[in-house]
Amino acid sequence: MNKYFKLFMNRYFKLATYFLFVPFLLYAEKPYEQTGLTLDIKNKSLREAIRIIEDASGYSFVFNSELVDNSVKTVSLTANGSGINEVMDGITAQTGIAYRVGENTVVLEKPVTTKQPSVRGSISGIVLDEAGEPVSGAIVIVLGLPSIGTATDADGKYLLPDMPAKTVAVQFSFLSYETLVVEGVKVAAGKTTPLNVVLKEATQQLGEV
Repeated sequence: MNKYFKLFMNRYFKLATYFLFVPFLLYAEKPYEQTGLTLDIKNKSLREAIRIIEDASGYSFVFNSELVDNSVKTVSLTANGSGINEVMDGITAQTGIAYRVGENTVVLEKPVTTKQPSVRGSISGIVLDEAGEPVSGAIVIVLGLPSIGTATDADGKYLLPDMPAKTVAVQFSFLSYETLVVEGVKVAAGKTTPLNVVLKEATQQLGEV
């Protein structure tokens, strides 16, 4: 009888041990469940703020060190029962850095910038003489904007790029030709204004010797 009693007790303790520890094992295998974050971040660098959020949330951050270290702004953030997306929206609003939330992971990324429409335009065209031949080497400048100027190429063509969107006067000049000024040339933002001109030969009056 003693033999059967020992066998019974041995099996009893094995079953008791199993039912005692299995629930803890099952609970430990469950993924991290975030119920809300409580944060009080004041004037911290982005890297410091990331460490604080990692400790509080259980999320791991993945990022390019240069992206984070070049963030010149300090971060201040208060959260009380907030989700990770709400917290990261606050970080993005202050640093401009985008993010993606995965399974227990937050990936920081460069923001996707929308190309802004150009606020500058250009003028281009061709300079001909009265015979319809291209004038090579003619000087083209914008009056009032001395930094903007060029010369025509072998085909008499020219381009004045990166100009402010406004109405300007363009001057054309070349040796032995009369200087021509075209006023009221409208430069439109993001567009190229065509301007073709004809230069007239200069008339010279020789005095008597």
